[in-house]
Amino acid sequence: MADLRIPRVNYVLISGRLTDDPQMNFTTKGTPVTKFRIASSRVYKDTVTGAWKEDTLYIDIKTFGELAERCHKNLSKGSPVLLEGRLNYRSWETQDGQKKNLIEIIGLRVQFLEKRTEDIPEGIPEEEGIIEEEGEDLPF
Repeated sequence: MADLRIPRVNYVLISGRLTDDPQMNFTTKGTPVTKFRIASSRVYKDTVTGAWKEDTLYIDIKTFGELAERCHKNLSKGSPVLLEGRLNYRSWETQDGQKKNLIEIIGLRVQFLEKRTEDIPEGIPEEEGIIEEEGEDLPF
């Protein structure tokens, strides 16, 4: 068999809602670490019954540094997010000898999808960028 060049790609793009408030801790060197879990659902049509079904996946997320601080400050239970990151696998043994393992996403970018009304300056319409001026005829 010929030598294959397999690209080393570990990239995840996923959306969902937080299942609980994010929890922030710090590494021994003082770097902020925020952990949270999202629920990501997909809707599909059952090929046998024809009924629509929903499949929900719960995924652990971990962010570091400035991103961790922003996530802790701006997100809460139910917040919708679009997340870019990479998969990470960890395994360890508990004090009683049980082997545990975890697949999580290390978040590299998190887009907050919820518009926060307290962040909108007073006097600005809530519809982003839409300003209605009365009596003005537009040429289009």
